[in-house]
Amino acid sequence: MERFEHTVASPVSAAELGNLLGYGEGWHPREFMRVSEQAINSLLTEYNSVEETFQDLRSEESVAGPSEPETETEQASDADDGRVHTEIQWYLVQLGQQHGYDVHVAINDKNRTYQGERLGEDCLEELVLPGFSDAVTNIIRYVDVIWLEGDAIVAMFEVESTTSIYSGILRMTDFVTRVPNFAVDMYIVAAESGSNAVRKEMTRPTFETVLEPVSHSSLQFLSFEDARERYETLESMTYYQKSTISRLHL
Repeated sequence: MERFEHTVASPVSAAELGNLLGYGEGWHPREFMRVSEQAINSLLTEYNSVEETFQDLRSEESVAGPSEPETETEQASDADDGRVHTEIQWYLVQLGQQHGYDVHVAINDKNRTYQGERLGEDCLEELVLPGFSDAVTNIIRYVDVIWLEGDAIVAMFEVESTTSIYSGILRMTDFVTRVPNFAVDMYIVAAESGSNAVRKEMTRPTFETVLEPVSHSSLQFLSFEDARERYETLESMTYYQKSTISRLHL
């Protein structure tokens, strides 16, 4: 059974929390309290986990607007991060397609464009995974890029330039927790300059505890620079060379 702590410093209002848990108007939590199984089930009809719920609510508050306007420098930095994120996604899409995989782009990103081309062009419009529950599919439909061979997931990539490293790792670990017997290669993709910070988060005891029982799956780091280099190398090959490649091993 889940526990919720409500304090004055909580970023989630009582009204928001009550609405998510399916309680009526006027409900208010008091100190530490235990909520019903029905309330938890109500919350999980919209989110994959309690952690994801609070993460999403916090992100909505940040989207609503900071207390002080961003400076021009901060706005430019955010725009640059967004462009880099889209660029790296595009490279991963191209690499997957060049090597014969079906590719799925996060449903909230597929209409973004890079070099005048839509990210979701020639990609799967829907993520259909026979044998997986809707809850499992919902966990990964926001993964930045997924490579598939038929119905089988070959690799999943989370590009981390504009969001917390946690969001990508949590999505990956949530997935393997739900399907522990499923083997998949998972990659956190970030700038080489930030590789130490990313690897530090990837090796947190919390995540290692989840991943240790699923040794047939892997969580690895891939740099932006390596993704670009692999794409450029593939582009420089002759048509004959490309046609003889059947798999890409990162």
